[in-house]
Amino acid sequence: MASYVKGLSFFIILCESYFSERCVKDCSKKVRTAFRTKVMNDEYTGGYPAFGYQKAPEDRHHRISNEFTPVVKRRMFKMALERVSCYHAAKTMEAKQILTPRAYICDKHGKYVTNEMVEHPYA
Repeated sequence: MASYVKGLSFFIILCESYFSERCVKDCSKKVRTAFRTKVMNDEYTGGYPAFGYQKAPEDRHHRISNEFTPVVKRRMFKMALERVSCYHAAKTMEAKQILTPRAYICDKHGKYVTNEMVEHPYA
């Protein structure tokens, strides 16, 4: 009788394990499908918009250009076209005290707690 109970409990554990794993696989497939659908519909799936963009007020899945950062973006692309090295571009931005994109998000949204510990947010 004891071996029957052990065998039965082992079978129950196997069944629970199988069904929980199937559930996890099913959920992950649904999440991947949902993200793929959002990408195909040209919707934004990230947490924060890229530097120079902001969430559209009427639809959070779309991004619009930010009115405060085009000057900085133009300056960065101009330096890239002039073949200025990344080091010199960063030093130029630091001299003019332009925040890094991550420090900008931290300043604007109050996120990225680890960035608050950085001593040089301009470099």
